[in-house]
Amino acid sequence: MKTIYVLTAINFLLLLYLLFAENSSNNKEALELIIQFVSAVATLLAVFVAIFQDWIRHTLLPPELKIELHNSEGAVVPSGEGGKTMFFHLKVVNYRKWSAAKNSEVLLVEIKTRLNDNSFRSVPLAVPRKFD
Repeated sequence: MKTIYVLTAINFLLLLYLLFAENSSNNKEALELIIQFVSAVATLLAVFVAIFQDWIRHTLLPPELKIELHNSEGAVVPSGEGGKTMFFHLKVVNYRKWSAAKNSEVLLVEIKTRLNDNSFRSVPLAVPRKFD
């Protein structure tokens, strides 16, 4: 949106210069032609940005999403076989707040299980669990 204002201001300043330029210039016609050309290009760019601003924003600067651990402590819940299960809450953070994320989803593709020697083993899921 700010780009439109900058291009409009450039266009306005060039038109003011064209109207109030001194008549004693030797290359006045060439200068007028250049100013009119730059003014027309700036106007076309402003229109292009106004029409396609969402596409430009999501193509050049898309949302920057990252999954972060909400609480490092976790929640311990007793499981059915007398064991304990630990749950961690995650959150999705957008580091570009001005570029909204649309139609995004989070897929859980594996679970880590602790072994007897305190190491972890990956258990892939046959069908990823979808979180909207």
